[in-house]
Amino acid sequence: MAGPFHKALPTIPMIFIVHTNRKFMREKHQLTEALETFQLKNAKCSLESDRAFVTSAIIAWYGSEDAFTAYVRGPVRLELQEAARADVPLSYGLLVAASPCTLALDVAAAMIQGGAPLDALISESVASGLGFALSSILLSVKITWWLCYRFASPGSTRLLDYLKTLTVFCVFWIIFGIGSFLSNYLEKTTLWGAMAFGIVMFFLTVVAYAPPWRP
Repeated sequence: MAGPFHKALPTIPMIFIVHTNRKFMREKHQLTEALETFQLKNAKCSLESDRAFVTSAIIAWYGSEDAFTAYVRGPVRLELQEAARADVPLSYGLLVAASPCTLALDVAAAMIQGGAPLDALISESVASGLGFALSSILLSVKITWWLCYRFASPGSTRLLDYLKTLTVFCVFWIIFGIGSFLSNYLEKTTLWGAMAFGIVMFFLTVVAYAPPWRP
C-alpha cells in the first residue's frame, strides 16, 4: 500500500469537519445551558392571541406554567444533555473507513492475482487492512469526536477557536499517522508483528465502540 505520508495526505480536509463538528456541539451546549434558566414568560410570540392560546394549552397539559417550566428545566434539558454527549455512531466511523478498506481489499486482490506468498498476503491484509484501514481509522474518528465535544467552546478569540480546531485535528493526524507507520513497517518486516498489530488494534476498537460494561 501507499506510504504513511500518502495515506495521511487525503485526510487534510478533515480539519473543516472538525471545526464544523465543534460548532454544532457548541450550539448543543448553549441550548442546554439556556434551558437551565428557561422562563415561559420570556418566550416570544408574534401575536398576543398566539401567546394566550399556547399558554392555555400548556396549562391544560401540564397543570400550570410552573409545572411546564420545571419540566423543561428538568427532563427536557437532561434528555438533550444526554443526546449531546452521545458517542459517534459506529456507522459514521465505518463510512469514513470505507474508502481505505476498499483500497486494502484492492491491494489484497492484486497480490492474490500476482501470486504473492501467503505470508505477505496475511501481513498486508491483517496489518494494513484490519489494523490500519479499519481499526486505526475507527479509533481516530472516535477520539476526534470526543475531543470535539470536550473542546467545543470557542475560547475568548477567534484565533483561539481556530487553534483548538487545529489541535484536535493534529491529534487525529497523530493517531492516524502512527497507525499508518506501524502497519506499513510491520507488514514488510514480521508476520507475527503484523498479526499482533492488527489484532490489538481491532480489540481496542471493539472496546472503544462497544465496551463490555455498557448495557
